Amino acid sequence: MSVGDYNAYYEEDPMDILRAGNLVVPSLATEYSYSFDGALGSLDHAVFSSTMSPYATVKKWNINSNEPAILQYTSTLADATSPFRSSDHDPILIGIDFSTPLPVRLVSFNARRIHDQVQVEWKTAEESNNSHFTVQRSADAVSYEDIAVRDGKGNSNSLHSYSFTDMSPLKGVSYYRLKQTDYDGKFTYSRVAPVQMSGETEFEFSVYPNPVADHINLKFSGIASTHSNWLYQIMNKDGKALFSGKGSL
Repeated sequence: MSVGDYNAYYEEDPMDILRAGNLVVPSLATEYSYSFDGALGSLDHAVFSSTMSPYATVKKWNINSNEPAILQYTSTLADATSPFRSSDHDPILIGIDFSTPLPVRLVSFNARRIHDQVQVEWKTAEESNNSHFTVQRSADAVSYEDIAVRDGKGNSNSLHSYSFTDMSPLKGVSYYRLKQTDYDGKFTYSRVAPVQMSGETEFEFSVYPNPVADHINLKFSGIASTHSNWLYQIMNKDGKALFSGKGSL
C-alpha cells in the first residue's frame, strides 16, 4: 500500500505518527521515490531519532522513477550493468558524518509529576566543551523562564545523570526544556516535556516533533482551543524571526 492509499484509507499521515513519536523524517516534502499514472509520491523513507538526526543527510536517488519503463529490469532492452531502471522505485542515499560532534549527546530528558512537585531528569553519554545546563519552564510553550542551573562535566565520554525538582510548579500544564550552553556561549535546546498538574488552565499547547525538519504539528486544548484566530511566529535559536502570520484552528 502506498502512502497515498494509506492516507485515503486511514485518514492519517503515517509520517505524522512517526513524528509524534519524536522521530525525525528528514526528507523534504517535495522529494519522491516513484512515479505512477502521472503522479509522484514516496514509498521509501529514512527515519532517525532526534539524537541521530543531526549527523545524517538523506536524499532520494531518482534512478528509476524518472527513467522510461521500456528500459526497466523486466525488459530485454535493460542493461544489467546499469543501476538505472533497476527497480520500480528509487533508493535512498543516507550519509552519516561524525566529524563535527555535537557538544552534548543527550540520552534522555524527562519531566514527571510526583505529588505536588515536578521531577526533571536527564542523562548524557558524551559532553564536549559543556559549561552548564539551564532548566527552563513555560506556561504556554512560547515564553520560558530559567528556574535552575546545573554545571556540566566539560569534556567527558562517560554516562552522567542530572536532576532538578521544581518545588513550586505552575497550575495546569507546564512545559519544561533544557538549554545547554558551551564555554564559548553557544547553546542548544532539548525537546519540550509537558507536565499536567492539578488546577484549571485556559491554555494547553503542545508541539511536535522537536527537532523539526519540514513538518510541525501544533495542538491546542482547553479554553484556548475555542479561539478562532491565532498569530504565529517561527524563530531560530538566535531569536531571528523566520516566518510569521495568522490562522484559525
